[in-house]
Amino acid sequence: MKATTVIYDKEGNQAGSLSGQKGTYVELDAISDSLENAVIATEDRTFYENSGVNVKRFLLAIVSMGRFGGGSTITQQLAKNAFLTQEQTVTRKAKEFFLSLELTKKYSKQEILTMYLNNAYFGNGVWGVEDASQKYFGTSAANLTVDEAATLAGMLKGPEIYNPIDNIKNATNRRNTVLANMVDDKKLSQADADSAAGVDMASRLDDTYQGTGDDYKYPSYFDAVIEEATKTYGLSEDEIVKNGYKIYTEMDANSQANMQQTYEIPISSLHQKVMVVQLSQLVWHLIQQLELSVVW
Repeated sequence: MKATTVIYDKEGNQAGSLSGQKGTYVELDAISDSLENAVIATEDRTFYENSGVNVKRFLLAIVSMGRFGGGSTITQQLAKNAFLTQEQTVTRKAKEFFLSLELTKKYSKQEILTMYLNNAYFGNGVWGVEDASQKYFGTSAANLTVDEAATLAGMLKGPEIYNPIDNIKNATNRRNTVLANMVDDKKLSQADADSAAGVDMASRLDDTYQGTGDDYKYPSYFDAVIEEATKTYGLSEDEIVKNGYKIYTEMDANSQANMQQTYEIPISSLHQKVMVVQLSQLVWHLIQQLELSVVW
């Protein structure tokens, strides 16, 4: 989920950030239309029309005590991937169902799709479409070709099985299935699908992924800020990292950089005045409420 807590120095400049986001976050307009079309055609064709849940599949999960009921909507997959465990139980499916409804109320379809694509796992330790694009094809998510987009969309079903680095044959077959889905969903012509299916995937592979940036630039100071915020405002470290706060401090970036270069020990006694302003409220408290209200 996009929920980056930003830390500012005494000059009001961004000094770093704390984020629950595992990979590089990009907005929907920085993701190719081909990838959006491929994902919707394969994962949830009624995405822009549905209420965020698949009622039939949910009821099947209840009847089968969580053993069956696949075919979750994109919103349900987001709820599961970003907030819940992967366990197959009735309680988890119930949380997924109601959390999906809440997400649909709170966010637009475009926002949900953006969060989904940025929180998806693509194998080889890579999260999110931007980093996956760099990892497998050496390009940005905005510049993916049709065949590359279909490959990434196909990996959502099982990144360890369908990523082209570990199993190019499976990845190619899965890509072609996604291309067929796009044709069936009228997102792609048969001629363009045939052309994309004819591309040698091995020739596309190019790993330019270099990992996430070093936004945790001043670890000793940031640790002290987190500690101060937990004591002063009664927040947990998890809430500080994931709930998108703005934290203003009296830190002198130059002095702090010099200090950390000189001393290799943590500066745990720093006492700084911080002002925390909440930017966005996510739905973590809803999960806690469901823990109390869902009884089977």
